[in-house]
This record gives sequence, structure tokens and C-alpha cells, in this order.
Amino acid sequence: KAVVNTDILQACFILGAFALAFFGTIFGATPDPTTFVASEPQASIPWLTWLLMPLLYMLIEQDMGQRCFAAKKPRLVSLGSCIAAGVLLVACFCPIYFGTMAAKMGIEIPAGSSVLVTAVKALTSPTIYTVFLCAIMMAIISTADSLLCSISSNLSCDFSFFRKKSSVVASQAITFCVGMSALAITFFFNSVVGMLMFSYEFAVSVLFIPITMAILWKNPKKSSAVVSMVVGGISFFFFPAWITVPLAFTGFAATDAISFTRRGEKGTLEA
Repeated sequence: KAVVNTDILQACFILGAFALAFFGTIFGATPDPTTFVASEPQASIPWLTWLLMPLLYMLIEQDMGQRCFAAKKPRLVSLGSCIAAGVLLVACFCPIYFGTMAAKMGIEIPAGSSVLVTAVKALTSPTIYTVFLCAIMMAIISTADSLLCSISSNLSCDFSFFRKKSSVVASQAITFCVGMSALAITFFFNSVVGMLMFSYEFAVSVLFIPITMAILWKNPKKSSAVVSMVVGGISFFFFPAWITVPLAFTGFAATDAISFTRRGEKGTLEA
């Protein structure tokens, strides 16, 4: 309940900051377009990857599963998901609006900068811009905190060699190591979005098929899941993200078919 209340508070603050920035540009003073410099055309964006990978990751991530399992009734999960989808859809119009305004007014976007943050800074007052930055920082920090806690909880509870030690000490050590490792990895990326897409693509390539097939497939085998993970992990480094998932499914289905054939032959020989 405490986690849910915290999420509600954070969501309200973030949505309020978005609404404040949006209405601040509508009812506030509009900057003179002649004061801006036309920005250079941006490189092509892999829309398929950017839209598909976060969606597939959302279906298998632990945070969503924890919140769904915490509901008292399945109907509440469906209702809450529909409401959250509607709120998220409406909130997405705010970044789209600022991006469109930035392109229309020719706002120069520095290399490696966020279009949204730069547009809000140029189109709103310093006070609104500060509140907006606080909302973004809240979203980033809350997400990082949730992921670090989830990872340390999984490792300390699911693996036997961590159970032998003090759970508090093990959780603290794991959280520290994972956090420092994540911080070190960020130095290998020049773009936050690129880093996020890399993590989404790798997680989906390795885990999406085993997790979904464990729910949808009839009597799935552990060997099929292992082969799917290996195929997805290897193909991730050689093929685009939208190809790795079909390859992982092919490995899963082929291994399951081989296992089924062997069971049939064994049953025939025993008969």
C-alpha cells in the first residue's frame, strides 16, 4: 500500500508539472520566433524499435507484475490498466506539443540535449522550467530506486548462495554493486534514449519469449527456455531487435518439438 501511495503522489506531481508547462505556454507570453535559429534536420529515428521494445518490455517487467498481483480483484487490474492507459495517452500529448512547437519556431537543440527540456526552457518561465525539471528528476530517481530494490530482492531471495548470508547485508551489497555498475555503463553511451533502448532490446531479446511461453505454452520445458534465451542473446549482437524475438521463438519451438518427439519415441519403445 505504501508503494502504491508513493506512486500516486509521484504521478500527480509529474502530471501537474506537465499541465503547468502546457498551460504556461498557452496563457503565457509567446516568444518571438525570429529570436530562434533553425535547427539542422535530425537523423532518421527507428520508430519500430522505439515503440515496440518498450511495449514488449512492459509486458514482462517485474514492477508491472508486482502492482498487478497486489490488486485484490482481477477486475481492478483491468480497470486500473485502462485508466492508466488513458492518462498516459493524454500526458503524451504534452511532449508532442512541445516538440512540434520547437520545430515550428526553429528552436536550436544542442547536440545530446533533450528536445523536450530545451523547448520547455525556451517557451516557459524559469519557475515553470524548474518545476518541470524537478518532475523529470523525480521520475528518474523513483524508477532507479524501484529497479535497484527489485534487483537486490530477486538476487537475495531467489539464489541459494545469497540466503546463507544476512539478508540485509546481502541486499545492501547487491544494491551497491548493481548501482555502481549501472553508473559505470552510462559512460559508454552518449544518449539517454540510446541507453534505454539498448537495455529494452537486450531484455526483450533474452527474456520475452521464455516468460510469455511459460504462461501461454502448454507444458513448456526448461530446456526450451534456455535455448530461447541463448538464441535471443546471441542474435541480439548480430541482428536488429525486431528479428531477435522471432529467432528466440524459433529456438523455443524447435527445442520443444525435439523434446516432444523424443518423449514420443521413448514411449513407443517402452510400449
